[in-house]
Amino acid sequence: MDRREALKIAAGSAAASAFMGGAASAAQSHRRHHVANVNEDLVAVATECSTTGEACLKMCFDMLQTGDTAMAECARSVRELVIACDALAGMATHDSAHLAAYAKVTAKICEECREQCTTHDEHSQCRDCANACESCAKACHKYLN
Repeated sequence: MDRREALKIAAGSAAASAFMGGAASAAQSHRRHHVANVNEDLVAVATECSTTGEACLKMCFDMLQTGDTAMAECARSVRELVIACDALAGMATHDSAHLAAYAKVTAKICEECREQCTTHDEHSQCRDCANACESCAKACHKYLN
């Protein structure tokens, strides 16, 4: 390797290091300017309720596939819950002007789903969903007050 090739390699390495350092610096700067979402708690509880609801819904569908229709009403209720909580999380993330009205509706959906899931408390998914529904309804009421 001659001197010219060595200088090209060194210059290339220095440029790559500078680029990577600049990218890391920009990322750190972006993190410093991150503003916390004022509705983080509501987003978190709605997301958890939706996730728990999805597990309950899967169990309902599994039972329905075997011909057991005892979970049909629960499945309808939980499906509505998942839709509502996903929307609530999105509206809370973006601090929607309609968040208060939607939180009121979602609290009612959570309360109805909780009632439905408590009738099937022999299933851990239903118990978990009922608990998540209760937490989400409480968070909605807290937001409204």
